[in-house]
Amino acid sequence: PPRPTLTVEPETRLFTGESFKLSCVIDTLDGWTYQWSKQNRQRGWTTVSRSKSDAVNTLTISRGALYGDQYRCRGERYYRPKSSQDSNTVTLTVEAPPKPTLTVEPKWSPLFTGESVTLKCAIDTRGGRTYQWGKLNHGNRWTAVSQSEYHTVNRDTLTIRGDPVISGGQYCCRGEIPNRPKSSQNSDSFTLTVEAERPKPELTSSHKGAAALIGNPVVLNCKVQSSGWKFYWSKQTQNPENETETETPSYTISSVSVSDRGEYRCRAGRGDPVYYTNHSDALWITVTGGAVILESPVHPVPEGDPLTLRCSYRHTKPSNLTAEFYKNGSLLQTQTTGEMTIRAVSKSDEGLYHCKHPEGGESPPSWISVRGSTYSAVIVGVTVTLSLFLIILILSLFWCYKRKKGLKAAGHQSDIRPESRSRTHTAPGWSVYIP
Repeated sequence: PPRPTLTVEPETRLFTGESFKLSCVIDTLDGWTYQWSKQNRQRGWTTVSRSKSDAVNTLTISRGALYGDQYRCRGERYYRPKSSQDSNTVTLTVEAPPKPTLTVEPKWSPLFTGESVTLKCAIDTRGGRTYQWGKLNHGNRWTAVSQSEYHTVNRDTLTIRGDPVISGGQYCCRGEIPNRPKSSQNSDSFTLTVEAERPKPELTSSHKGAAALIGNPVVLNCKVQSSGWKFYWSKQTQNPENETETETPSYTISSVSVSDRGEYRCRAGRGDPVYYTNHSDALWITVTGGAVILESPVHPVPEGDPLTLRCSYRHTKPSNLTAEFYKNGSLLQTQTTGEMTIRAVSKSDEGLYHCKHPEGGESPPSWISVRGSTYSAVIVGVTVTLSLFLIILILSLFWCYKRKKGLKAAGHQSDIRPESRSRTHTAPGWSVYIP
């Protein structure tokens, strides 16, 4: 008797829950009907199905396949030979659908408005695959991601342009094999975090208040939120062509000299194309080799805050502390305590200050910067908000007055000619009266 050939489709591994098809082929003779058997560990081979027509030589099993299941088939007919041999045995390979690996570049978080992040979906490449990108919606369900203002989809990659509008969005991917009903599992999810405002670094110095001494080291530190930054340092100017770049957030002047005196700023950048932070506030470095030092803040002073300048001494403190204080070369005041205080600084107090002792000499100049206070900004914001509210309130009251006056006039006309009006419907919920 002939021996059938049994094949399974798909030929490769099956995924849990996926259907498969068995095909039993006998090349010789005709008039065959087919039966399929499955190996049962307790009862041996048991018949699972029989075809009722010689035109049907396939069996589709929708679910229930397990790893290691074995199947075979045989043919039967009314003429001799009435039965074929048993076919070859097919052993199933069944496993859970693969789980994609989702990679994120760059890895830093949070992003800032205007930065981009690229997600890549990687799955076992046996067999061709297509990819789907999903985003978790407000109903806690995954919906497909398509091309948009914020999303660029390119097969296995998804590029997202950071914007506060989509901050907090969760993304995942999955893969599908053409002509196969079962997709992969979902990948782990990625949560997008986007900050609205461009960050501003905080610039600090290793020397606090007093002037740096000639020959000593000075270390500047540029602190900024998140990671992945390179750092850019400037002196006296914010021209990018004159910036010094470092990989770390510190900039060291190993041995300061008088020429290192001045105003320093930093900013940070990352990515390709480079996304830059704002510049930091200015930090003033004063360098001295003399005996007299003006103690002053290195950072801008908030407008409205008090400011105290002190004339101090590198060596022995003199018995007479009287000192003169100058701004932009002009004498401001003379103080017997060696201290000068401005109770509430304003922008007009910005300038180059130094002090002079009658015996010790002059200090090197130090620049005092003044910045707008947070309190002032809040007051301005509240004032603008209240002004807008009052304008809207006045307009609303005026509109109500005009409407009420119009309704009264319409009532008088209705008393005179009630029969002269008819009503015509123009759209659901709306009607127009025509005289």
